[in-house]
Amino acid sequence: MYSYNERIKELRKKLGKTQSQMAEEIGVSVDLISKIEQGQRSLSMSMLVLLAEYFDVSTDYILKGADTDYLMELGDLFSYILDSDKPKVKKIIKSILVSWLN
Repeated sequence: MYSYNERIKELRKKLGKTQSQMAEEIGVSVDLISKIEQGQRSLSMSMLVLLAEYFDVSTDYILKGADTDYLMELGDLFSYILDSDKPKVKKIIKSILVSWLN
């Protein structure tokens, strides 16, 4: 299981950014990014929010690895369903809710 500092490093690398590039883009020092990624510096609330916005992920994902993007996917699914065959809507929504609540 990853810690938040490892997730931050992984997210940065997925963007193809160096610590220097990331630091410049979010307006902090390279030293701060380095210390956060190495687990030598904890995250302030404002830094957590800044990083979540930068990486376009939730704060939960950074802290716990919990992926809440499923809510956006669920919204997309409902939009698709509502634009399609209406009689199937109730059945599909019921199926989703039953599986989600179990």
